[in-house]
Amino acid sequence: MIGFCKKHGYFSTPTLDDTKDRCPRCIEDDRLKAMEAQPSVRIGAIDLAKYHDFTAATELDASHHRAVLRSVKVWPHVDYSVIVDEMSQRYRAVHMEMLGIDATGVGEPIAEMFRKNGVVTMDIKFGEYVDWTNPWSLREHAPVKLAMVEYARACMQSGFVEMPDQGTEELRLQLAEQEIKPGVSDRIQYQHPEGRHDDLAWAFMINLYVARRHITGTEGWIKTAESVARKP
Repeated sequence: MIGFCKKHGYFSTPTLDDTKDRCPRCIEDDRLKAMEAQPSVRIGAIDLAKYHDFTAATELDASHHRAVLRSVKVWPHVDYSVIVDEMSQRYRAVHMEMLGIDATGVGEPIAEMFRKNGVVTMDIKFGEYVDWTNPWSLREHAPVKLAMVEYARACMQSGFVEMPDQGTEELRLQLAEQEIKPGVSDRIQYQHPEGRHDDLAWAFMINLYVARRHITGTEGWIKTAESVARKP
């Protein structure tokens, strides 16, 4: 028997495993409601100090189409043993699922220190390239920094990001100050004004990037090289 969905204006027929007359949009609505009902998870990220920068960390609660900034912290020094100890304690105290780490250069041994402390990490190396599907559904082979910038921009423009007005002034300013560095190389580089810092901005963008499967799906807008290679 053919059914008619008054809500969406679709005709539908029952299937063997579903005796109700349900149109495709009703099924999709139920799927999205189930995703939205899933509890949020706490994801952290840390951008490690190099040269004159500070070390910065952010935390957010991630769920379907929602990323709520919960914490920002800056260490004005490079005593990595103190940072690892403090962040590891925080990881356990708030029950983080994962910590994204800038594992470029000096960050690689620091990431190993975190893992020895029982912290689950996702290492991000800024010089690497990724195969990904950008927010406009175009496949690209791009620097991971570009992928993180585009993902963060798309999430914020889509209204997925929530952050309090107080305590985030420096983060907002650093995000606004980021710009592409002019040069002759085909590798995209970013810069900030002289005398300023960008550590909080990159910690936040790492945070969104490693939380993407909770925010926009299993792989988010980002697709790993392995997943792309599996496709015919």
